[in-house]
Amino acid sequence: MTGYCWASRAHLTWDQFPCNQERLLQNHQACGGAERKAGPARAGPALLQGLVLCGKCGRAMTLRYHHRLGRLTPDYVCAKTHVEKGEPVCQHIPGGQIDADVGHLLVQSVTPLALEVALNEPTICAAAPNASGTRAG
Repeated sequence: MTGYCWASRAHLTWDQFPCNQERLLQNHQACGGAERKAGPARAGPALLQGLVLCGKCGRAMTLRYHHRLGRLTPDYVCAKTHVEKGEPVCQHIPGGQIDADVGHLLVQSVTPLALEVALNEPTICAAAPNASGTRAG
């Protein structure tokens, strides 16, 4: 097989291997493996997607969207046992007001200074190794 070298170095170091295995496990859980506690945001306008846990049973809540007054509105639903075992839905919470309240709290808590620090965080981290040489005194 010309052009292939099967004896090449591994792409992961042994130190990187456990982190890679953990990531693979998390991805498996997101695609139907064991119960996960949170997940990545997906399509849709809900603010808390992938973050909400059921207050009754502790399982991750999913989203259902519907149109209300011309807007796409989320509902948070705990339906794992409903889907898997045909049992009643654990709970169903209209998410429109929840998302509006969370959005309002976020806007209130993001001050101009906090926003500037957050946007410059990579710059601050990159400059940190040189900071000791620039201090006065």
